[in-house]
Amino acid sequence: MAGAVVLVAAVAAAFVALGSTNSPVSDPIAQAATLSSTAPGYRMNFALSISAPGLGQPVAGSGSAIIDLRDQAASMSFAMDLSGEPQVAQQLGSTTMNMRMVMDHSVLYVKLPAAVLQSAPGLGGKPWLKLDIAKFAGLPSAGSLNNPAMSDPGSMLQYLRADSSSVSNEGRQQVDGVETTHYHAMLDLSNLASNLPPSEQSTVQQSLSQLEQAMGSEELPIDVWIDAQHFVRRIGMSLSMRMANGGTVQEAMTADLSDYGPQPQPKLPPDDQVQDFTNLIHIGS
Repeated sequence: MAGAVVLVAAVAAAFVALGSTNSPVSDPIAQAATLSSTAPGYRMNFALSISAPGLGQPVAGSGSAIIDLRDQAASMSFAMDLSGEPQVAQQLGSTTMNMRMVMDHSVLYVKLPAAVLQSAPGLGGKPWLKLDIAKFAGLPSAGSLNNPAMSDPGSMLQYLRADSSSVSNEGRQQVDGVETTHYHAMLDLSNLASNLPPSEQSTVQQSLSQLEQAMGSEELPIDVWIDAQHFVRRIGMSLSMRMANGGTVQEAMTADLSDYGPQPQPKLPPDDQVQDFTNLIHIGS
């Protein structure tokens, strides 16, 4: 279950934030991220792969999402392939772990696999967990739940609005049939939080400092594909992070963005199928 929450956090962080900015932008990536922020929403398909010591083979996941930036809401479905981890697959009763997530402003709903429900009687058999991320502000023990990426379905393109260094044009490529220009750049981690609201900068900067320490670098390599209308169409990144025990975790993520425009608001799960974990975690913190 902890691994599932980590993956949900990673995917939520991939919801590339689209927001307005008063700062001038000089590179094509920041310019496209700023322009994309004017859209009321978009759709996304993504793929994620994680390699780590102890895993028989890389764990791969994929999914799709509908992002309603106008109303700060999102819905997502996610499937993780566990065929390389037979013990975990046996416990789940399947080689695929399916999850769903709905965000409504700062409230996060996560639908758990049936095997998790059966092994956690405290959930009362209710398939959905509810967390109000806004209530974790200022609680250091809440960890990544304090990250705005968990509560703002638009949070990653805000990071892209920071001016990049070493931007290189990698040529023309098609993404889902759309002609784009592929750019490779290095994002300065120390500048990424500057485009976020002041109330979020301290928490995000703390997370970025931890990421910088794990990566052993102040720069984050990223690839961005931009169409002729200057909308972001694809984002790709690959990270290598050192673990406390000396091992290394490799993570690769690709997200394709499409259908810029108004999006339907997600349907929230019925109250009788929801277990509110907010107070339990808040008290425990």
